[in-house]
Amino acid sequence: MNIRVLVTILSASLIALNALAAEQVPFGDAVSAEIKNYHRHRPMIATSGSLGPGALDELKKYGFRTVLDLRTEAEGVKEEAKAVEHAGLVYHNIPVGRQLPDDSAFDRFKEIVEDPDNLPLLIHCGSANRVGQVWAEYQIRRGMDYDTAVIEGRTIGMSSGREKQLVKKHGK
Repeated sequence: MNIRVLVTILSASLIALNALAAEQVPFGDAVSAEIKNYHRHRPMIATSGSLGPGALDELKKYGFRTVLDLRTEAEGVKEEAKAVEHAGLVYHNIPVGRQLPDDSAFDRFKEIVEDPDNLPLLIHCGSANRVGQVWAEYQIRRGMDYDTAVIEGRTIGMSSGREKQLVKKHGK
């Protein structure tokens, strides 16, 4: 192979990798004091608890495109929807109360998470507890083994009470 062709291919590959890396969510477990319990869960998906003042500016700065809020109406989702859209991001809400969501909520979750137009995506609730539970159930439904899915849920922030709901549902 001609050396110029090889150099051109390598240069193009590096440019493509840099572009891909720029689209990934920040690595680590903290990006801002205003994004509580942040966790990069996948290269294009992060999870967190509550979003404080300035959090949306931080999300935009880091290249997030979409916010999926699992809080209920009583927790201020209307206000957040306006603020997210005002910041130029896309807002989705799937209200998750005290119980494991029903099948239609999981269908909607899957649709949002798996739509490449929503990436990079932040999934959040008040503490990351509901996010951990919903993520674990989503992974189980996708075929991940139960124990691995629960570990992922715990890593995000799922509490023992939410985990007990999964145990009851799956007979573990």
